[in-house]
Amino acid sequence: MLNTHLKSFMSRGLTVLIAIVILAGCSSTTEQSGAYRTSDVPLLEVEHVMSIYEPEDDFIVYATAVATSLDGDIILSDSENNRLMAYDSNGNFKQQIGRAGSGPGEFLHLIDVIVSPDNTLFVADRRQARTSVFHKPSDEWVLDRVLTHPEIGMFPVVVNGNESVFRATMSQVPTPGVYTYKHWIAPVDIESDLVIGNKAEINDAVYLVNPDGGNFSMLSMPFTYSTFTKGSRDGHVHILKNGESVIQRFDIQMNLVDSVQIQLSPVPTTVAEKDTAIARRASSFSNLLSANFPAFKSLAESLFVDDTGRYWLSTHDSPKFLVLEADGSPIGSFDLPGGLRLLHVSDGRLYLTDYQSEQFSIEVYKVELNIAY
Repeated sequence: MLNTHLKSFMSRGLTVLIAIVILAGCSSTTEQSGAYRTSDVPLLEVEHVMSIYEPEDDFIVYATAVATSLDGDIILSDSENNRLMAYDSNGNFKQQIGRAGSGPGEFLHLIDVIVSPDNTLFVADRRQARTSVFHKPSDEWVLDRVLTHPEIGMFPVVVNGNESVFRATMSQVPTPGVYTYKHWIAPVDIESDLVIGNKAEINDAVYLVNPDGGNFSMLSMPFTYSTFTKGSRDGHVHILKNGESVIQRFDIQMNLVDSVQIQLSPVPTTVAEKDTAIARRASSFSNLLSANFPAFKSLAESLFVDDTGRYWLSTHDSPKFLVLEADGSPIGSFDLPGGLRLLHVSDGRLYLTDYQSEQFSIEVYKVELNIAY
């Protein structure tokens, strides 16, 4: 049950966008009225369910994405080896899907894998500018067809039947100073290959560019903002824009359905964090970074939407993880062992990996939400 004092300030369906500071030299942020920290909401119980390892005599460097199918398969993207690995719901290895190469069902640069409502896999390959489609007629996944992308860098966000939404980074040349990369997002008809609808431009990651053309993403620090674009099984697209505290929900034709206000209070950066960031960069970036280091950390490090429409955020606050109802009301917060990165949320389970560990694994946790209605 939510605390009464939290319910009182969580308003539903707001469409007002409250800007958080993107760069310290541009503007300032004041305390939002009614804003809360993750420590102000109920602490949730977390249980470790299992660890998933590579098959015997095989080797996985790391997984960049995880998806779960409607019949319980756990599918991870082994990007280093350009393949997918499928496990059952108990973590037992079942099947390798695809391999490195340029033929049908082969990959050169895996981006993401998503599962449509009819239990079809869509696997994006950036280098080959195509999406491979797999279905499961019996117990194994088999290649159905390959969609050729009409533009470079496209990858699907959500697919429902012949309707889909794709996202891609736009072709652009950064100019010296503070530069914000843009991407487009658009509805796409996949009935006859890919037909792109009207594109919407959205700010993506912030870069600093020195006069010589050298640049780096502020995400590498990682305290500045990116735009999170997530699809959900109901065919909706959820967007948390660069520097904003509102999640917008769109239908598969990119019509705005709802705007969800997040009242999470931003966490200030420190002088020590600023000094460390400057010390780790080439001297040519020192003045630029010093002048534009963000005063506040980004609202979230990652955003996920579960099967019920709830939002799961990895934050810079403590506890680190925050769960929100579909209307933005806070359910609770929790911590996990250090070094774990969240890759997927489904059916009350969290799928994470540890990039710092010598042995690859996907760690699966269950969070007890303790919701009473």
